[in-house]
Amino acid sequence: MSTSYNLTEMGHGPFIRVMREEFSRRGVSIWLGERLHDGYAYAKEVIMHKEDETVPVTSPTMHIANHAAQLLMDDLWQAGLRPSGSGNMLTDTGQIIVVNKNL
Repeated sequence: MSTSYNLTEMGHGPFIRVMREEFSRRGVSIWLGERLHDGYAYAKEVIMHKEDETVPVTSPTMHIANHAAQLLMDDLWQAGLRPSGSGNMLTDTGQIIVVNKNL
């Protein structure tokens, strides 16, 4: 099944979008792009560059605005991914819901 995004909800600038493909639990699909004033540009592939481990990485691959970062977080949540941390976040969240219903 092919998936796509409606880009009208994004502001101008770079973005990262994530979606879990239907029936797939092994990973997520990632879109990298930039919304322009006259359309958008997107990455067709990402090329990794190998460096000696003594060479410092001095710049990020890309910078995204806060609203684009929020969309990324929302996409990851929608895909079923939760923050790592102490305990099972899904259980912790479920327990909070149960507690709130009982109050």
